[in-house]
Amino acid sequence: MDAVRATGAPNISASVWGILPQAFPMLLSYILFYWESTVRNAAIFGLLAPAVSGNLIDLTSACFGMTAWRSTSSASSSRS
Repeated sequence: MDAVRATGAPNISASVWGILPQAFPMLLSYILFYWESTVRNAAIFGLLAPAVSGNLIDLTSACFGMTAWRSTSSASSSRS
């Protein structure tokens, strides 16, 4: 940063051209890590969400005594 100031650059410009090039690889690695983590979590959630939602629907319908639709859906699936 001292070398940039020695050229007569203002403080803001010295900060941008003196610090950013040194910090850019670390910032880029953090950004890519968080992006990869977000994509991975979204994929896992996309795989697990339908199973969890189905189990919650079954549990809720069993709690309220709505099991008639199970017998009709299982009967229609056994015919085919």
